[in-house]
Amino acid sequence: MISKEALDNKYKALENSRRVQLTISKATALFMFKATHEPAKNYANLSVDNDSINHIGIEYIDLGCRYFALEDYSLSSACFTKGAECLETIHSLKENELSYSNYYGLLASLAFYAGFQYSRSFVLIKKLEEETPIASLLSLFLKRNFSELTDVV
Repeated sequence: MISKEALDNKYKALENSRRVQLTISKATALFMFKATHEPAKNYANLSVDNDSINHIGIEYIDLGCRYFALEDYSLSSACFTKGAECLETIHSLKENELSYSNYYGLLASLAFYAGFQYSRSFVLIKKLEEETPIASLLSLFLKRNFSELTDVV
């Protein structure tokens, strides 16, 4: 098991990395522009490398899992939420849809849930319910609708 000190160092490295924080900021801004249907000319010079933001999101979610294992629920929640936000910026909009977007959307929804961001989790998984059977099953489970879940399974 990795030590708390090593986790703290990794977390601080991500939080203090200008490249990481700039990538997150750009992805968030681009997400906001697209989600509000802003004309593309208003953000034509703004771009984000999807692989980079995916990697950053996964790094934060991994840290969230590791902090959770050490029972540091505050940092765990913060990491889960930040990781989910990274994945959400890329994979929750139809115009950004890739072949694996549903997978990342589910991961983001579950990370929001693990980070105690229940409403955000439900909003995101609601977008995916129609897309994949696993999303509808997870949605029923997270909503504690066990009778319908039993019927479906």
